[in-house]
Amino acid sequence: MTSTIDKFKSTLKHWYVPLIIGILLILLGIISIMTPLATYVAISMFISVAFLFTGILQIVFAVSNRNDIDGWGWQLAAGIIYTLLGLYIVINPAITMVTLPFVIAFFTFIQAIFGIATAIEFQQIKLKGWGWMLFWAILGLIFSLILIFNPVFSSLYIVFMLSAALIFSGVTSISMALHLKKVRTKVRDFMS
Repeated sequence: MTSTIDKFKSTLKHWYVPLIIGILLILLGIISIMTPLATYVAISMFISVAFLFTGILQIVFAVSNRNDIDGWGWQLAAGIIYTLLGLYIVINPAITMVTLPFVIAFFTFIQAIFGIATAIEFQQIKLKGWGWMLFWAILGLIFSLILIFNPVFSSLYIVFMLSAALIFSGVTSISMALHLKKVRTKVRDFMS
């Protein structure tokens, strides 16, 4: 029993670290809302590199599972497309800013199509949950079309979602820190 309490005490020694992280995340979220252009540029650079790595990993996945997945060629094709797209936007960063909404829309569209196809395959082999997969894939398809036909909305949406995610993560981290502090106090009181 004592060793468990000792572990709690040592774990809770630095309860304030999530508090600091939470405050920093909230500040970063607020800054990103206040500076949407700079945020958009940073997101553009990150997504360019992410597309490149996503494509490479998709190719590795397709090739390594070619004997196990019937439609592995589609996975390979998607990986090649993502890799080429990633290379193009990494090499041309100015174009990335203009094309990013379309790139995200295209990526979402491709993923939605794969999701629909996979859901249909799951339905044919009677796997549970295929309906939800189909629902989310169709929702992704609709969302991708909205992004394609309204790129200004897409740019603002990208910045807003990042800002919201940072702020929500910060609030969660602060909440965790405050709860850890309470637990630390209770453990200390228990030990006294």
